[in-house]
Amino acid sequence: MFQDQLYQQAIAYYSQMAVENPRQYFFDAWHDCYTWKGRALLVPLNIWGGFVMTRGKKGDVQPSKEKATWNTTFVDISLTGVGEEAIFGAFDTVEGVYDHATKLLEDGYRLGFSYNPTNDAFICSVTCKDAESVNFGKTFTAFASSWYDALVVALFKHYVVASQNWNGSQSGVTRPKFG
Repeated sequence: MFQDQLYQQAIAYYSQMAVENPRQYFFDAWHDCYTWKGRALLVPLNIWGGFVMTRGKKGDVQPSKEKATWNTTFVDISLTGVGEEAIFGAFDTVEGVYDHATKLLEDGYRLGFSYNPTNDAFICSVTCKDAESVNFGKTFTAFASSWYDALVVALFKHYVVASQNWNGSQSGVTRPKFG
């Protein structure tokens, strides 16, 4: 019982910090939670990324009963031939990762994180929501053993491998440690 209350207090504290001071929260989360897995980390991390679900008001137009269509094209940005040193050397500071992730969000991209217990891996999904971008309506994923490493791999794929244009990306085999 006491542990549940403590857990709820910790979630409330980190959620409030994520909203009020996202930069400091990112650094604290990276430092304190580098190897955490599961909901305890992902809830505040989603708040940091601005992924709070909004609810409509009464009287809003109800969605149609027609089946919704999925309008996302998945892109495979291959890391074939790229070494681990190159990936993690490109964004070697926490500040650099934070700045590039912030720029990605400000440019109209959505970052999503999930955990796959079967592979013991975190997955970072990047979706372009900016209608003016060449990447509009496309999604790619990156995975690694921690959420932070998955974010670094995603940033590397976007900024270095694809040079911010996913149209030239080709399919390939990914490595089991990261991808």
